[in-house]
Amino acid sequence: MSTGKRPNTLLSYHFSSKKKIRNDTENLTPNLNAPAPAPATTATTITTNNDDSNAFLSSDPEDLDQVSEEVNVSVETNELKIINSRPDTNKNDIGYYASSKLLIDDNLKYSLLTKHFKPDRKYSFPTLYSDDHKHSRRFLINWLNDNSFLVYSPYIEGAYCINCVLFRNVQGQKLELFVDKPCQQYKHLKHFTTSFKRHINSQFHQNSTVTTVYFIRTYKDPSLSILSLLDKDRIDKINRNQAILSSIVKISITCSRQNISLRDHRDETIDDVRKIINVINSHSGSDFIAFLKQRIDAGDEVLHEHIEHGPKNALYTSPLVQNEIIKCIHKYILNEILNRVENCLFSIIVDETTYTTTVEQLSLSLRYYDEKSFSAQPRGG
Repeated sequence: MSTGKRPNTLLSYHFSSKKKIRNDTENLTPNLNAPAPAPATTATTITTNNDDSNAFLSSDPEDLDQVSEEVNVSVETNELKIINSRPDTNKNDIGYYASSKLLIDDNLKYSLLTKHFKPDRKYSFPTLYSDDHKHSRRFLINWLNDNSFLVYSPYIEGAYCINCVLFRNVQGQKLELFVDKPCQQYKHLKHFTTSFKRHINSQFHQNSTVTTVYFIRTYKDPSLSILSLLDKDRIDKINRNQAILSSIVKISITCSRQNISLRDHRDETIDDVRKIINVINSHSGSDFIAFLKQRIDAGDEVLHEHIEHGPKNALYTSPLVQNEIIKCIHKYILNEILNRVENCLFSIIVDETTYTTTVEQLSLSLRYYDEKSFSAQPRGG
C-alpha cells in the first residue's frame, strides 16, 4: 500500500457574463491504495474583484497572506483618514469634533461658527492622485473664500459644510458629502463643482443655513429667541392684567375708606356700563361705576381699553368680584394687624351695638403699642 503524500488541490472558478461556470481540476483522481490523510486544519479564503468576474479558492499560505493584505487595503480606503497636521488648532477644528463624535454645546457652536480654522495662502493642501497616478488634484483656497459655510479641517485634511454639520436636525434629504463625509478624496475634488452645487441647492442645506443665521442672531441677543419672545408676550399680558386689577382694587379701597357703598339697589350690566363709560357727566347706577369713569377720564388708557373691548366674562367689575376684592382686603388687613401685635402689648375692647335695622352686632376695638411710632394705635372692627 502506497504511503505517498497527497498533493495540494487547486480549484479555479471563472464566472462569465453569461453565468456559465468552468471548473478546472488537477490531481483529483483518488488513490484507493493510499492511506487516509491525517486530519489537518485548513484555512480557505475567497477574494473577489470589483467587477465580480472571477473567484479564487486556495489553501496556499502565500495566497492567504496576499488576500489578507487586499482586504486590509479595502477597509482602510472606506475609513475616515485622520491626518491631524495642525494639533494646535483642534479646539477650532470642526473635523476634530465631527470625527470624534464629541458633544457640541451652544457656546462651542458659536465659537466654531465665528472662530473656526481658516487656512491662509501659504497653507499646503495635500496632493491627491487618481488610481493610475496619472492625474492629481488639490483643494483650492478660493472655494473657502467664496463660501463662508465651507470650512477646512487640518485634522481630516478635508472640507465640511459647517452649517449642516452643526445643525443636522432640520427637514430635508440627509446628505453625506460635506456633512458625514468630508471632501478629502481625489474623486471628491475631481467632481467638486457638481457635488458642491448639488449640496447648496438641497433643502437640507438651505434649512441648516436658515437655522445657523437664527442661532447666531439669538446667541448675540437672547431676547430675540422664540422662547424669549413668547415669554415677553406672557410678561406683557401679566403686567397689563395687574394694571387693570390695580385700578379696580384702588376704587374698592377708596369706597371702603370713605364708607361709600360700592353699588346701589340697581345692578348695571356691562352693556349699560359701556354706553356711559365715555360720558363723565352721565348718571351712574353705582358709586363703583362712577369712580371707574373718573379714572378713565383721568387718563387710564389700559382700563379704558379693557372696559370697552375686554371679554365680558373677565372684566372684573361684577358684584361677585367686588365682594371677593373686599374679602381679600379684609384678609390682608387682618394679617397685618396680627403681625404688628405679635410681639407687643395690646388690649381688646368688645361691645354690643344695634344697627338701624334693629339687628345686634358685635363691635371689637384693638389697641396696641406701635414700636415704630412709639404710640398706642387704635384699630376697630
